[in-house]
Amino acid sequence: PTQGDLEEAVESKVQAVFEELGRRATWANGGYPFILTNGTVRLRTDTSQIESIPDCGIAYLFALGATYYRHQYYKSLPKPKAQNDNFPGKEQLEDLFQVRGTIASAGFVNGHAISFGFPRADGSAFYAKLASVGKDLADGVPKAGWEAGASPKPNDGGVDIIAWRHCPDRLPGQLYMLGQCASGDNWEEGKVPVLDHENFHEYYWSQRPHSPLVAATFLPFDYRAFVMESLPGTIEEAWQSERWRLTKTHGIIVDRFRLAHYFASGLKAAEAGRHKVESVSQVPSLKKWIGEY
Repeated sequence: PTQGDLEEAVESKVQAVFEELGRRATWANGGYPFILTNGTVRLRTDTSQIESIPDCGIAYLFALGATYYRHQYYKSLPKPKAQNDNFPGKEQLEDLFQVRGTIASAGFVNGHAISFGFPRADGSAFYAKLASVGKDLADGVPKAGWEAGASPKPNDGGVDIIAWRHCPDRLPGQLYMLGQCASGDNWEEGKVPVLDHENFHEYYWSQRPHSPLVAATFLPFDYRAFVMESLPGTIEEAWQSERWRLTKTHGIIVDRFRLAHYFASGLKAAEAGRHKVESVSQVPSLKKWIGEY
């Protein structure tokens, strides 16, 4: 190839990179922490201090750190991996990811969101927390305690997040979401959140909510990384097909870009006092985790 051919190839690659970054910025919208301008990429801050980054962009940065840990760092460790794992903040990763998911779910439904996954930050017992949720939800009646057929140690009953948006009359019949957070590589294996949610209502509610359920699975990853090129059609067609397939068993897939977008809107609504959103007080912990990473 000639010098001109090489320059053209490089220019094409650079253009493809910025087109991809542009798509990410569009998908993450207000939750995108970078600014693309004049062929450069920089954080939305004038300093290198993590504290100065706007809170709305923290979810995206946390997702990048979680993805790096799961997909690169941990996989590259020599065996035994657990003993050689010195990644800072690894013990807090799952709990902090649930913080992101809870705030994002509030943005998704434009309403209230409760962090229900075990262990709960407020230290509440399962049935006590469920009673509190039932009172706020005002749709359905949760059981007061264990009954035959249910797990003696439900922890969270397969539900990490409960979110809803009341209608102005606050009567039954509203937007109602149950979500699961999945930050591991094997997030799809052995999990059927739609079935878990059905069991959650059957075993732990004496009168289940009648509002139509919206199920969701929250991921820190770019879901396209899970789509194999060997699938029929183009990558874009395979991506759409896989999302369509998973929606039946996992509900709405809220991946890195959707999560960042809804995190930003949920955080804004919570800070304005419009909705009850648990976990907002833990946003500084997210920043600390990113700083350590």
